[in-house]
Amino acid sequence: PTFTDETDAIKSNGQYLTALELDGTTVLSGLTEPNSVEDMYVVAPLSGVSLERGCEYTFSLTFPKNQKSQILVANLWLDKDGDGTFETHLGTTGTANSNSNDISIVKFTIPADASLLLTRIRLRLDSSWKIAENADDEANRMVYDIPVTIAQALAYTFSIVAPEGAT
Repeated sequence: PTFTDETDAIKSNGQYLTALELDGTTVLSGLTEPNSVEDMYVVAPLSGVSLERGCEYTFSLTFPKNQKSQILVANLWLDKDGDGTFETHLGTTGTANSNSNDISIVKFTIPADASLLLTRIRLRLDSSWKIAENADDEANRMVYDIPVTIAQALAYTFSIVAPEGAT
């Protein structure tokens, strides 16, 4: 996306992530505030993370401690076929409050028809007064692209065997 330089507002209001958890496991930490408009876009690789088609996951977003209460909306999109277009909206927090080290939750499900490949999830933080309708809309807050591998969900087969002599 293109960006409107709001780095001063982002820094003063703590509107950036300091950590990201996937299903309770920290996958990104040490994320910092932007110092320029170029810093508003972060490619945040998750090494070794594989997400299975048809399965539900939870991202927990951690913001820095800040004295101001600022409302954000966090949206997730998936480039489900690896063509560079984020065509699938996965979920939203509704609103996230970047005050007092708040943690916001985004639950999402990888579509069953997502291609099996290395692709990206886009996490956008938008101000509550300018919420993006698409993943590539102009951004005035942080955008994180997260490379992930989409994998086939494992199929398990169970059988119950009665003990010998049982009826």
